[in-house]
Amino acid sequence: MQVIWQPTVDSLAKQADLYGDICMLISPYCKAHKLEQLLDTISHKSELPVIVRFTAQEIANGSTDIEVYKTLINRGHKLYSHPNIHLKLYLMGQNRAFLSSANLTERGLGETANRNVEVGTMVQLTVYDWLQVRKIISESQLVTEETYNLLESARDNKADIQAILDNLHQNNGYYFDDLPALENVDDFIKVFKSMNLSSNLADFPPEYISDYLSLGAENFSSSSALLDQISESFLEQKYIQNLLQLLQERTTLNFGSVTAWYHENMLDRPMPYRADIKKRINNLYNWLSELHPNVSWDIPGARSQILRWK
Repeated sequence: MQVIWQPTVDSLAKQADLYGDICMLISPYCKAHKLEQLLDTISHKSELPVIVRFTAQEIANGSTDIEVYKTLINRGHKLYSHPNIHLKLYLMGQNRAFLSSANLTERGLGETANRNVEVGTMVQLTVYDWLQVRKIISESQLVTEETYNLLESARDNKADIQAILDNLHQNNGYYFDDLPALENVDDFIKVFKSMNLSSNLADFPPEYISDYLSLGAENFSSSSALLDQISESFLEQKYIQNLLQLLQERTTLNFGSVTAWYHENMLDRPMPYRADIKKRINNLYNWLSELHPNVSWDIPGARSQILRWK
């Protein structure tokens, strides 16, 4: 493991040549000029997510530019906000990352005389590492055009910036990846019992990884009570509790109304295709009927699936 002293954008580019395109950036501080230089210098995926800390204090004092949003959106990339990150991680290729103390700023990755003293090294990511990265993504909020415009208008008012960011992180809705990706609970249990966190991520289906994250399965144990752990975690999710409340009030819900209800409350932008949402709703019916004693579903005649409260 080689330690790279005073890493720069050019030294990152050399690593990307060896290990593959940059596929994600995580940096608490980010300056628009340095981000532009990196995107112009280093080969990267066509859809590149960038996660920054994006707090009112950092925006107000100039540690992070709100213009990074425009830099990314104009190139087809996405900006996410996570107020608690401190790590700096530049992910490349299939399972590599540059782990560093350097933010994506001039003082972090620049070549100026008064820059910070920084180091970094290439690391290989295991399944467990990728799960932690995915967890960071799931906890982050997508910065939209509306949020950017509000921040732009409140640029000189720290209190207003904080209010905008507080609203961004309220998370009054659901995400596509909250829905079960695997068809049923048994499929999840089979993979979980065979899982080795030191293995390569490619050994596991992406649907399983999605469900592992939404369930918080890193805290599960491979015991006889595994089904109880899955059930407790699944039924505690906000969207499940809200759906069960709606179902209990109406006693039955047809497939179209469940799909429309979830679609109306989705936070993903752009919105997933309806066909993809319907497939996940199909899975949701299976998980609900398996894990909740009062829920079942059937297909009366030629009509679509009916979710029922017993």
